[in-house]
Amino acid sequence: RIDIKLDFLHQLRRGLSSYDIFAVRQTSNLISGLMGSIFFSQANLFGGSERLNMLLEKGVNDSNYLATLTQPSSQGAGQRCITIQNSLTPVTSVHGNATDSSDSGYGGVRMHRFMAKMDQKWELNSNLSKTAGIMIEKVGPIGDHGRSIFTDGYGCPITFSGNLYDKMFVAKLETEYTKFNDDSLFQYNIQLEQGLPILPEWLFFYRLRAHAKQGVKLGPAFGLSSVSGGTVIGNLAPHDAFSIGGFDSVRGYGEGAVGSGRSCLVTRSELWFPLIGRSQVAIFADFGTDLGSGRSVLGGKKKEEESYSLVLFHVCMQQILVPLILTKLDLGVAGSGSKLELEMTGFVETTS
Repeated sequence: RIDIKLDFLHQLRRGLSSYDIFAVRQTSNLISGLMGSIFFSQANLFGGSERLNMLLEKGVNDSNYLATLTQPSSQGAGQRCITIQNSLTPVTSVHGNATDSSDSGYGGVRMHRFMAKMDQKWELNSNLSKTAGIMIEKVGPIGDHGRSIFTDGYGCPITFSGNLYDKMFVAKLETEYTKFNDDSLFQYNIQLEQGLPILPEWLFFYRLRAHAKQGVKLGPAFGLSSVSGGTVIGNLAPHDAFSIGGFDSVRGYGEGAVGSGRSCLVTRSELWFPLIGRSQVAIFADFGTDLGSGRSVLGGKKKEEESYSLVLFHVCMQQILVPLILTKLDLGVAGSGSKLELEMTGFVETTS
């Protein structure tokens, strides 16, 4: 069986968001405004139970090409997964606009990342699993038209080595535990990575990440709290620093818009409860800090003088109506040092 999915969209203007509500981008070039994705999947690739998945995604300023080959576990050997990825991701929130790029239009810094890895995963029981793997990675900044750059919008280097690309050979260990039922949810994940300098110019570091999530049903409502953090010891490229801000971090801000650091701590709490009919209301509060490690990132001292303070508190409420009409109302209060912001946005979207 072969599954193929095609999805194309020509973007005439940027979508609206709670922190970019009035931004509109027109494009006269059909190719530059074309977004879409192609997904290909084939089971029993070599006559066994292997599965090959291929994903090609193209955005206006980003792209992602991903291929994975999965082999199911047999005789206690665990599930093996081989992944190859080539991606291009905007990082303007952290690195600003490129100072040594003459590109027009978008004008931001983008990271080109090539990665090849192999993971082996063991299911110890129905709740607990462990994963071990190795990865080779090559990361470097480029401008809008594919030209390599060396410094970001703050005049700071983006790579640790000072070359066009940072190269890494990484060994990884991961443990994950999940337990849930109709009334509660508990999950934790711990990752330990070590960068091994196979060649003298390759990076050498230890990176620790941890994440825990607890959810409980409170009558008709459901509460969810999570805490995540991490730290890096050794060589740290600015593009690999922990970014604070974004949908998976402090909501209401772009990816890395709050700041970045060698260490980070983020807590998130939210409460969902039903309203009238099928509508729901969510109230959530997020907090993020770099634990004072922003200055230890290459170029971090200069960036801190021009960016947000690295401590942020954000409260937001939203209302969602389903299935045909989506109405969202955001009421946000964000504090950043002595800075206080109040934001209200709303939109109505009809879906088919």
